Amino acid sequence: MKAEAQAYLENVAKEARDAIKGGAAPSPQRLTVRDLLRLSGYARRGSGVVSEIRNALEKHGLRTLPDFENTWIDGEISVELDRESANGSISTEVAVEDPTVRIDALAAAHRAPTVVDPDSPLDAATTLMLLNDYSQLPVTKDRRKIQGMISWKSIGSRLSSGVTCSLVRHCVNPEAKEVRLRSPLLDAVADIATHGYTLVRADGEIVGIVTTSDLSREFLELASPFLLIGEIERYLHILAHGRFTREELQAALPEGLIASGTADLTLGGYCRLLQNPEHWEKLHLQFSRGEFTRRLEEVRNIRNDVVHFRPDGLAPENLQVLQGLVAFLRHLARMGVVEHGPS
Repeated sequence: MKAEAQAYLENVAKEARDAIKGGAAPSPQRLTVRDLLRLSGYARRGSGVVSEIRNALEKHGLRTLPDFENTWIDGEISVELDRESANGSISTEVAVEDPTVRIDALAAAHRAPTVVDPDSPLDAATTLMLLNDYSQLPVTKDRRKIQGMISWKSIGSRLSSGVTCSLVRHCVNPEAKEVRLRSPLLDAVADIATHGYTLVRADGEIVGIVTTSDLSREFLELASPFLLIGEIERYLHILAHGRFTREELQAALPEGLIASGTADLTLGGYCRLLQNPEHWEKLHLQFSRGEFTRRLEEVRNIRNDVVHFRPDGLAPENLQVLQGLVAFLRHLARMGVVEHGPS
């Protein structure tokens, strides 16, 4: 962590404790998650980055509210004392990080939606929807009281029933789905899947809209690394299958685990197995063992981030590492080195 970040946290802790000693309530120090990362010398929240920042906060007796790990990267957090009360005593209640992924982790939850006035001509709404590729628009005269939603479905159902629709209000579905900004993401997914969207409300006002398109993009960003790592693991299993004794496989496993076959090896196990020059020779590959196992080690470290939900997604350079190894293994399959590709 950069010295700048350490100095910032030390100063926040000192000012807060000085305020308590003077009989005043400490003022929370506010900044965005992105600013905290930048101070620390990072752009994204990988597992190592999160641990480093969390340890630095703990060192100075600080915490963030809401917890910085799963909050939207441009969301504002406060840095404050962790366990000291206003009278200077130590609280017995330990602050626990919030492990729940909430809808405010998605950028779409913070993008104010385009809205349409109920007294606008219908063609104004349809033009907006077509220009922006929207399926629906909130209908309101302000962002505090939503009168409903207009959508292609609500328009089509009115027109097919012979209703004359000249104004937006003639085609409004009065029921609008909403969630609070700090609602658990999984609680909102069912409504989004059923209705195609959910509005997001904070401080009495609509601040965002999350749609099925947003979830699809999020799924693609999160699922791609999982799928690539799964493909890498299956190729490694094919490469190693039947080539090693149980004793050789056992030596690649951490103490206490029993090897029945190559399926028991993790990425770390494959790294340990193939770092042995004699084991590498059994693959009959005319490639650099050192470069290959170094790439496997990179993938193993990336996997630690992938198994945890990160609102920032995987860093582009890490995604390139996965894609590069997959391309290499597919090349081996096309050349016949790997008899059968992953099913």
